[in-house]
Amino acid sequence: MKKKVYIIQPTYRLKDGKLIKELPLNKPMNVDYYHRQVKGIHNAGIHIGAFFMLGLDEDDEFTFDNVYSFFQENKIEVPYVHIYFPIPGTAMAEGLKSDGNILENYFDDYEFRQTKFSAPCSIAYFKSAGLSKAELEAGFVNLFTKTTSLKNIIRRVLVSYIRIAALILKMNMEARKKAKSMRRNILKPESSVISYIPSGLSKV
Repeated sequence: MKKKVYIIQPTYRLKDGKLIKELPLNKPMNVDYYHRQVKGIHNAGIHIGAFFMLGLDEDDEFTFDNVYSFFQENKIEVPYVHIYFPIPGTAMAEGLKSDGNILENYFDDYEFRQTKFSAPCSIAYFKSAGLSKAELEAGFVNLFTKTTSLKNIIRRVLVSYIRIAALILKMNMEARKKAKSMRRNILKPESSVISYIPSGLSKV
């Protein structure tokens, strides 16, 4: 019997020990419940890819450590994080725009920097309620780097089936490559994702 790998992509934010799910449900969910769910999924022989979105209003300086702890405690095989990107025309993007909390012409800048729309973006193109632009960007890159350390990746590939281990390794190494690229950009003043401020940011 063939083993299948299912990648589960919940969009939740951690806040005060609770997971808050984004639209269409916007109610707090107990982390302990998801600990049990993850354990049950693992017991069934299914490996998990968990995707978390950062930078929404409930996030604060503790969010990055909370997300990292969730990945580690639940032994998530493919952990992934993104800074929220306001897609033009969506309700959230329009809300940020009407409140004056979004950069002018931000999508042009995003397209210039990101050749692949699905690539994780390390730039905050909006104002978060709980974090400054610099705090959000630095916290994201640090979390992404820590999550994709070689030590953590090695722990994730220690599974019974070689083909599944190879897939987990491939996905984690691709994420590590992106994390290293982000770190290199930070070290270049002329192209720093942390210090770069488009002209429209004066409104934020």
